[in-house]
Amino acid sequence: MRREVFERARVAEFWHGAVSDDYRLTHAMRAAGLEIRFAPRAMVASEGDCTAGEFLSWAVRQMIITRAYSPGLWRIGLVAHVIYCGAMALAAASIAAGHIWAAVLLALVTLPGMWRGAMRVRVARRLFPDRAAWLDRHRGAYFWLTLPTTWIWLYVFLASALTRRIEWRGNVYELVGPAETRVIAHGVSVVQ
Repeated sequence: MRREVFERARVAEFWHGAVSDDYRLTHAMRAAGLEIRFAPRAMVASEGDCTAGEFLSWAVRQMIITRAYSPGLWRIGLVAHVIYCGAMALAAASIAAGHIWAAVLLALVTLPGMWRGAMRVRVARRLFPDRAAWLDRHRGAYFWLTLPTTWIWLYVFLASALTRRIEWRGNVYELVGPAETRVIAHGVSVVQ
């Protein structure tokens, strides 16, 4: 972004009191009548390890931020995910009850997500050719872990519905709204 566009869109003003720079940047650009375009080549690979608890904490924090900054998007995601998980559970229960035809429903619900996972690997290989060996080694995870991941994201959505507080780098914040963040505590460790 050029400096003149940054100033014309009043991005610094939109960032004041915000915890999410990307959502507020989006709000500033829209308010200025400008658009943001996705540039796949601008993506960077993130490296590092985390525990399951660290991942869940991060995912819930990101979803709480989405709920505070883009509540309409969050609601659509929540409803769609509840319907998706409900259809999966209904199909599994029907199969368990002896209704073998429900296997077709389960396949119709799950296979597109598994296909998208496989496509992510193909796209990532093109964007990050230097990581092709790692992607090839873990290719199956993007396909087979679609099922448990679906339920993890349901947990993330539901957990994000219960609070507007996040912990980040030892500080606890309450996301009052897109332009207002309250600092609740400094230098603490709180489990969400």
